[in-house]
Amino acid sequence: SHVVSMQVAQQEINYLQAELAHKNQILLEKLHSKINLTYKIRQNIHHENLQTNLPNWLYDYLQENAFVNNVQWARFKDEFNSIYDNYLTKLTDKYPAITQADLQYIALSALGLSINDITMLLDCSTAGVVSNRKIRIKKHLNIQSDLDSWIRSDLIESTPVLQKLKEQNMLNLPFSK
Repeated sequence: SHVVSMQVAQQEINYLQAELAHKNQILLEKLHSKINLTYKIRQNIHHENLQTNLPNWLYDYLQENAFVNNVQWARFKDEFNSIYDNYLTKLTDKYPAITQADLQYIALSALGLSINDITMLLDCSTAGVVSNRKIRIKKHLNIQSDLDSWIRSDLIESTPVLQKLKEQNMLNLPFSK
């Protein structure tokens, strides 16, 4: 009886881990395809020396697909919240001064994206802009330690499924390393 219940618990943990890893992978694949496309477009713009005179269709496309576009952000935020137990909503409730731009950085950092990838997705001109945002977020959240480490550990603590996997030493996601 005890052995059977342990086996059932282990199966549940394995299922949760597989489901979470799958959802996380889908989210990361969507982000990376958006990063790669944006990067290729920007490289072509730079190569063709079009920075100051973008064709309207290309400008419209970039604006429509920018991560900071309200529709794109809303979709991503909903998907992130559904995977991670409404983490961004809870963070907003806990820290009312936090902005949507802050939440965008936090979500991307929580997924383990590099500063260059975050810069590309947030359509920032340089990594320095993102670094300044990190400083602002640390002030809003009153964090003294490394922001990215804090985000990942707070996400784990705030998400029951992640807690359970961590307790079983089975948390195997890009941000947990």
